[in-house]
Amino acid sequence: MTSAEPGLDARPASVGASWRGHLRVVDRALGQRDLDQAQRAWESAHLAAVESPSWEGLIATGQASLRIGDATAGRTAAELAARRAYFAALYRACQANSFEGILRAAEASGDERGAGLARALKRRLGASVTFVGVGGARMAAEGVQSPFNIAELSVLGLVEGLMAYPRVVRRADEVAALAARERPDVAVLIDSWGFTLRVAQRLRKVDSRLPLVKYVGPQVWASRPGRARVLAGAVDHLLSIHAFETPIFEAEGLPVTFVGDATLRLDFSSADPGRLRRRIGAAPDSQILLVLPGSRPSEVRRLMPAFGDAAARLKAERPDLQVVLPAADTVIDLVKAQVAGWLVRAHVLEGEADKLDAMKAATVALACSGTVTTQLALAGVPMVVAYRIGPLTYAILKRLVRTRYITLFNIAAQKAVAPELIQDACTGEALCAEVARRLDDEDLRRAQTRAQFDALDLMGREGPHPDEAAAEAVLKLAESRQAART
Repeated sequence: MTSAEPGLDARPASVGASWRGHLRVVDRALGQRDLDQAQRAWESAHLAAVESPSWEGLIATGQASLRIGDATAGRTAAELAARRAYFAALYRACQANSFEGILRAAEASGDERGAGLARALKRRLGASVTFVGVGGARMAAEGVQSPFNIAELSVLGLVEGLMAYPRVVRRADEVAALAARERPDVAVLIDSWGFTLRVAQRLRKVDSRLPLVKYVGPQVWASRPGRARVLAGAVDHLLSIHAFETPIFEAEGLPVTFVGDATLRLDFSSADPGRLRRRIGAAPDSQILLVLPGSRPSEVRRLMPAFGDAAARLKAERPDLQVVLPAADTVIDLVKAQVAGWLVRAHVLEGEADKLDAMKAATVALACSGTVTTQLALAGVPMVVAYRIGPLTYAILKRLVRTRYITLFNIAAQKAVAPELIQDACTGEALCAEVARRLDDEDLRRAQTRAQFDALDLMGREGPHPDEAAAEAVLKLAESRQAART
């Protein structure tokens, strides 16, 4: 490959014979306006490239995808610009042979929502309801036996996402085969935009009358708004967890039921802040800094150095400050290894009960952006939010992301209720300064806590219970299916 970036219509000369054949089919199909055939040929080309693996092949299929996008009616200029920026960045990264980005599939949050929905349906229907599908340990406990481990679909990174593509396609085919065999009354597709969209497309071919429900829509208010139209064409109904996103999807003709976010129903009734203080040997008046570095290995690796630096700076000025770090099960060993290199002692906690105790005991929190920020707000903890991603990913997302904030309650409030230190701003010195302001100013802590509660209300804290609302919506669609059968 040369060092100059090629035009987007150029094709690398080193693409192998299998590439050349599939891509010729793509171009021939496009010439005949057969977009379905072009898409099928493109998937074959991409699969062959990934299995090679071939950087040149990935670039070639990326360019072919752009040509398909150009030929697709209704695609907006903004969406095409975003796709072009993506593949141009991909080319530059391939030259460096190292880059990162983001693709999420089959998140643990989906397992939690699926388990809650299953419980609500069993409460209503008793033994008359049976479940088939894909999930994790929580859904398995409610009777949903998954044919494979969803952890293999949890992918973060552009390279990882590209390489996982064959596995995602294969698993989507397996889910469609499962549906064809079991003939369900309704299909609920939870979280994981890329995987569940492919499943929806396959289920539609298996049974055109099967009601398809998407539980949690793509964050079109943050980036890639065209996904709202795509989703409207793929499913029959959306169960939305954010009230402010409902009009976006309804404008595309997709019926929406706002069910709320189960995170907003987190139960702190059994949490005991005194128990946490006794466990770590903290005095009743000692301040506690809660550090939450994320649940993904990449988040922990990127944030822990700055978090450790900030904690050391804060502890040097406040000898009585207690640093507590509840670690997710998925990263507990990594967190312990990172903390071992810190200059300050941190109490590493495991398990949900200890985490809730710590949240109720905390004075201030330093948190990775994610679900935990909503949990902290519910616990009444003022916080500083931080996040770091790969530099290439950040450059791409700056072009795509439309919202000013990354924290959900900041987005709901449309202001920085909690400060966000992202990317280059996420340094030990800067984090220390923001946390110190809150440790040293009780009035500021109270004001931020009140503002966080107000933002949670905007998110639907007082709305219907998500599990029950979702179950009601799903049952209505299932009843329509049964009526159509009779």
